[in-house]
Amino acid sequence: MKTKEIVIWFAVIVALVGGFWFLINAVNAPPSPSAPVEIKNLPPVSANDFIRGNPSAKVTLIEYADFQCPACATMHATIKKLQADFRNDLKLVYRFFPLINIHQNSLISTQAVYAAGLQGKFWEMSDLVYENQDSWSDNAQAKNIFVDYAKELGLDLNKFNSDINSDSTNKFVTDAENSALNLGINSTPTLFLNRKIIQDPTSYSYEDFKKLIQDEIKAQ
Repeated sequence: MKTKEIVIWFAVIVALVGGFWFLINAVNAPPSPSAPVEIKNLPPVSANDFIRGNPSAKVTLIEYADFQCPACATMHATIKKLQADFRNDLKLVYRFFPLINIHQNSLISTQAVYAAGLQGKFWEMSDLVYENQDSWSDNAQAKNIFVDYAKELGLDLNKFNSDINSDSTNKFVTDAENSALNLGINSTPTLFLNRKIIQDPTSYSYEDFKKLIQDEIKAQ
């Protein structure tokens, strides 16, 4: 075989090996996050919302979530870290979307956090509920666990027990759920960054979220 033919065949083999390597890595690589899309009918932030962070922040992150959702618990930790990194530039708005059809303690956990919020301890109870999700999610006596959390937070237990199943609490939760459904939300967590929905947020790495926020800050 001539030298020229050898070189050609060598180049073909290298190209084939390289192509296979590229395809294998493309298949195994995590999908790139899609760009957020603005949602025009997203309800504006109001006095009824639970807000954490700088009220004048350049970036608002609205989260629709379920306290028994494992992905929401993971997202909770991510968002807390983001808020620490963007202390002055990020505001979190939390909205209820309990998945009561698939999570047995979704409703009672939502009611418990809302009841704590009526005593000014929404975020503290939210932290306890998410960070201890494994201890109550499949427990038939979950309400008792939430009462223990209320005691830990120094809440008025009589008021807490009264509020947790009150008509006004149930109405707030139902209204929040209906508002989410009207937006077409069907899963948790669902996130909006400055009115733009983040497609498939669980596919985002922490660095992906940081870049999104940094880009929004620069755009202001």
